[in-house]
Amino acid sequence: MTLKNITFIDNSGAKNGFIKVHLDSQAVLKSWRKSVYSYEWLDSNGVIKPLELLKPSEYDKRKSVESSIQEGHPLTTPILGIGIMDNIEIGSARAEILTCIDLGYEIIPAHIPQSQEKEFKKFLARQPKIETGSVLFYILIAVALLAALSFTIAKSTQGEVSGMNEEQAGLIGAEIITAAGFIAETTSKLRLEGCAENQISFETPQIAGLNVNNNAPPDKSCHIFDVNGGGLNYVKLEDKAGESASWAFTGEVEVTNIGSTCGNDECDDLLLFATNLHKTVCERINKHIGINGVPSINLGFTQFDDFEGTFTYAGTIDDADLNGKISGCLLDTFDNKYYFYRVLDSR
Repeated sequence: MTLKNITFIDNSGAKNGFIKVHLDSQAVLKSWRKSVYSYEWLDSNGVIKPLELLKPSEYDKRKSVESSIQEGHPLTTPILGIGIMDNIEIGSARAEILTCIDLGYEIIPAHIPQSQEKEFKKFLARQPKIETGSVLFYILIAVALLAALSFTIAKSTQGEVSGMNEEQAGLIGAEIITAAGFIAETTSKLRLEGCAENQISFETPQIAGLNVNNNAPPDKSCHIFDVNGGGLNYVKLEDKAGESASWAFTGEVEVTNIGSTCGNDECDDLLLFATNLHKTVCERINKHIGINGVPSINLGFTQFDDFEGTFTYAGTIDDADLNGKISGCLLDTFDNKYYFYRVLDSR
């Protein structure tokens, strides 16, 4: 496709707190490779997939963008922000920006949160002089839950954070919820493709020795974080979410009214946890989900083992506000720490 001048229409979500910048497209792509969502568009080498290898929904979106460019129609503007791993995240109009990059457009104009102006300096493009035929983009970026996540947080004990406002905590919480949702969806996909419940593996080279499931097929077709299986990128949690925050996967806990509840091995659910969260983040997660406050439960999460293919009962999440909920955030009174859970596979 021949490069054409493109006009972007404003996104109604981009209002106060955003500024417009022009970014180097390849720098954007290189940074976005670290995103947990990049597998849908990028291959294992970090290259944008050919059209025919995109899943049907993304295939249709790309075809629509290409048609709009060919016919001279304006594109909807995307959203960019800095994610929890200090990488660029695309919050909306992902097909528009990635299609333009793949077609060879070198400059990506975007609106970014004004609070992240310093973080975006390394991605700025050198601006050419405006001449007839130059490619002009005009982008306003919509507000998205996956953006605006890079900021300095003062560490403190007992899950408290100095200087964190509700908006910042909400953005972090939203990304945790979304990332957990991707892992849950990928788990369901592998189960539908024939992986048994005890074959799912969360092993990743980034954390050697953890979640090694010897029941998983040798070809890694049941590995969540492998290109031969679920294809997700493993993204570590950092202190922005909580001091020593991390992901954990276990088959030792059941959630009341999710699947069967019986207090033994047969009823354990396969769960993901985001551990050691800041209290404010936990509160905002529950607000996103629709849970009032943060329930307190004595479970002793620090004793739970990583998932290695076995289900061994250790505790039940049983609380009026959490029963029947596939996800939620709670205070474990055993260690006085905050944990987010997400059911990946109920039993």
